[in-house]
Amino acid sequence: MRIGPFKVVNLCPHPIRVRRGAQYLTIPKSGRVARLVFDSANPRRVDDIDFVATRVVCAKGLPEPQRGVLLIVSSMVRNAFVERDDLVSPALVQVGPDSVLYCEGLASNLGLTMRLVELSA
Repeated sequence: MRIGPFKVVNLCPHPIRVRRGAQYLTIPKSGRVARLVFDSANPRRVDDIDFVATRVVCAKGLPEPQRGVLLIVSSMVRNAFVERDDLVSPALVQVGPDSVLYCEGLASNLGLTMRLVELSA
């Protein structure tokens, strides 16, 4: 699937439905899922609740950047790799009584946002 000059690959475990003007575009799942791997340490208990320090060790299922390809991932994955300008995630999600209905757009890291400004100029 393409959006403007970009090939788009959805690495979420579900289709993404995004508003496109007055209509909606459904981006099918690719069958691959990008997930973060965490390490945890130093558990502390307060009022019988464990507090654990966590950090991202790596991502599984996240390919290397390719020119002209945008990868749709969760916001957690995108925010763990702020230096990458090929990652986008659903933004401003609209939820119905039983499920997610659609998202208003796609959130990007600063590098991609700057490239999009250049492309639209």
